Amino acid sequence: GLKGTAMLPWDISDKRLDAVVQYIKTFAPEVWEGKDKVLGTKYELPADPFGDVYRHQAIEKGKKVYHVTAACIQCHRGYETKDNISKYNQEINKVPLKPEEFAADLYLVKHQDGDFNYKIVPPDFTHHELRSITDVPSMVYRLMYGVNGSGMPGWKDVVTDQELWALAYYVQSLREMKDTPARYELLEKLKNQK
Repeated sequence: GLKGTAMLPWDISDKRLDAVVQYIKTFAPEVWEGKDKVLGTKYELPADPFGDVYRHQAIEKGKKVYHVTAACIQCHRGYETKDNISKYNQEINKVPLKPEEFAADLYLVKHQDGDFNYKIVPPDFTHHELRSITDVPSMVYRLMYGVNGSGMPGWKDVVTDQELWALAYYVQSLREMKDTPARYELLEKLKNQK
């Protein structure tokens, strides 16, 4: 199956799975056939500057990247208090944010217009499953190069490699809140702030 989609897993043998794959390839033979087909550019991930030893520091830096540097909150929901976001902005941009500068939908899942005339729902990282992202390195890959057809751009040339890794550690920490009391405590804290 494919997490986050309606595609169910099927318990079939490797032999049958191979047959299904070969059949699917017949739908677009010009793409799959021929020795002259050349693979595209291989994307490489930069080395992880944090590792498990500095995971906490990566998460703290990732909060700032998410809420201010990369402004992920323009499409995704926010996960920090307005006071914290204002402090991050003061630290990074040398000016605090005023209460009226925060978007009314800061803590909401924001529906986006897709490329093919349909709505895209950016995930709430504390609730939704993410397709094909299983760990921090796979998250970095998606952050660097984007996700075609989803509205998610690549950030490789926008923020530093260190910031991408920090952002990935932060998003992974949000994903780990799913179905835990910590998620509900965070949502209550955001809801009840002044």
